[in-house]
Amino acid sequence: MVSDLGELIARYEAAKARVINLIDAGVESESDLIEADQALSDAFNNLLHSGLSASDQYLERMHYLLELIKESQSGNQLIDRLADTIWQDMLKLEIQEADEPVEETLNGTNGA
Repeated sequence: MVSDLGELIARYEAAKARVINLIDAGVESESDLIEADQALSDAFNNLLHSGLSASDQYLERMHYLLELIKESQSGNQLIDRLADTIWQDMLKLEIQEADEPVEETLNGTNGA
């Protein structure tokens, strides 16, 4: 599995662009679309389930996923406001990086 979040995002974006291009061009072969759709699904699953090792990677993925949500609900002001508020709240939390593993901080098992 790819460990670099930037690469995972790039693969997802490339797979998404391929599906869009096939649809826009009028797919000549249904198997091409099925293959492209499967690649998109795989890229998305890899992005969602990739093992991240640093809190900045988690923040970057959360921000990217929030942007995907906003994009999928374009024009929905409620979704825009909710996603923006979630992002601002995440930034305010300032996930601890120095002394505790990210998993402990996220699971609330940081010695409290």
